[in-house]
Amino acid sequence: PSRQHLIVFWIYGFVSVLVEGAFPLYCMSVSGGLGISEARVGAILSLAGTVINFCQFPVYMFLVNSLGLHKGMMLGSFVSVVLLAFIPLSVPLNEHTAHDDEQQLTASAFLFLVVVLAASRVFSSSVDASLLVSMHRTVFPSQRSTMNSLSALFASLGRAFGPLFAGSLVSHCFSIFPPRTGGIIIWIVLALCGVASCTVFITLINNNVDEGDSSDTAMTTTNSGHKGNKT
Repeated sequence: PSRQHLIVFWIYGFVSVLVEGAFPLYCMSVSGGLGISEARVGAILSLAGTVINFCQFPVYMFLVNSLGLHKGMMLGSFVSVVLLAFIPLSVPLNEHTAHDDEQQLTASAFLFLVVVLAASRVFSSSVDASLLVSMHRTVFPSQRSTMNSLSALFASLGRAFGPLFAGSLVSHCFSIFPPRTGGIIIWIVLALCGVASCTVFITLINNNVDEGDSSDTAMTTTNSGHKGNKT
């Protein structure tokens, strides 16, 4: 189960990096996007980050207490990626702004983006936390540092190449398709990537829940045996 958990962690983390790279590019794109400045994008991300700080732990605890660790992960991963498909709705909400050098966001578009982005990241962070807890249950306590090192190593590779793929996706969609259509396709593609990662998630994790529980029992028995021998 450890290998399956690592694969899921890497794939899901890479999709999260794609979203983080594509969102500012989409917001700043004049044709097809919102055409707003970096300062406006920063304001959206700052307010969304504040909401995340207050909501991520209660949401995580609600999912775990209501559905359990693995089912909560699956639901959180699905919700976090499906919400991405609604981001293009911010464009019609922002159509009545003044067209000047630094286009202003309407209050409705601003709040809509904050809510969607914050909700997606709240569920995403709960998935990351649950994945780490679940990964630690698949190995002995003495091996958890190695597990963390492996997960961090490939996550850093994903953060290195993720912006490259995100920039390529945004540029190709806006150059091949009409601007408005290209903006919609960007988030459909990212949502489909997220759904694909959720499919891998369910296939690998759900099929190994019983095996992971058996491993937990075996490790507990082994640890008890070691303690008994020491005594």
